[in-house]
Amino acid sequence: MINIDKFYPKMAVCPFCRQYIQIDTAIYKQIIANRDANALKSVLNGTANRIKCPLCGEEFYYEHNFGILNADKNYAIASIPNMQNPLPDVKTALFNILGKRNFRLRYVHEFIYVTEKARIFEFDLDDRVLEIIKYKYIAKPQGLGTSAKIILVNTTATALEFAVYDELDKPTAHHCVAIDTYFKTSTQLNKELINFPTLSWKKIDLNWAEQYTKENL
Repeated sequence: MINIDKFYPKMAVCPFCRQYIQIDTAIYKQIIANRDANALKSVLNGTANRIKCPLCGEEFYYEHNFGILNADKNYAIASIPNMQNPLPDVKTALFNILGKRNFRLRYVHEFIYVTEKARIFEFDLDDRVLEIIKYKYIAKPQGLGTSAKIILVNTTATALEFAVYDELDKPTAHHCVAIDTYFKTSTQLNKELINFPTLSWKKIDLNWAEQYTKENL
C-alpha cells in the first residue's frame, strides 16, 4: 500500500477573486498518516492541499476527494466535496480480528474538517464529545445554527479553543470552553465500539450533535 498518493492540477478557480489560476502545488489524494510524519504534519497544521492565489494573494483549500488513514490511532477520514453516492460500508470482521473495535470511520465535505478531525484523533480526543460541546456551548447560545463552521483550533491545560469560520474559511470569531467541560461531557457518552457485521462511515457534526442532545441529554 502506498503511503502517499498525490497529483498536480494545472488549474483552479480562486473562490475569492473567481478567476482561473495556474497552480503547481501538489495535492494529496491519500495519506497513510502513520507511515509519513511530514504528510501528517501538513494536514494537522493546515498547509496540505492549500493554494495561494497569484492574483489576489488569498489562500484556500483545493477541494478534492481525499482520504487519510492512521492505523495506529484507529481512524480514517474521507473528504468528498461532491458526494453523489454513500461511501461503502466496511466489514467489521477485520477490525475485530485485529483488535481494533474502537476504529472510527468519518466523512466530511470540506478539507478544513479533515484537518480538525485528524487533529482530534491524533491527540486521542473524541469528536462526538467536541461536536456536542460546540452545539451546546457555542452554536446554540450564539444562535449560529447547525450549519455554522466551528473548528477546534487549539487545546490548553485549561481550555478548548474554537474558531468560527465563514464560507471562505476566514475566522470571524473565537470562543473558549473550559477543558473540564470535555471530561464532563465524555462521561455521558458510551465508547464507540464496533459490534455489527458492517461499519458505516459517519458524519459527526453539529447536526449529529443536535439530534443526539435532543434524544439523550
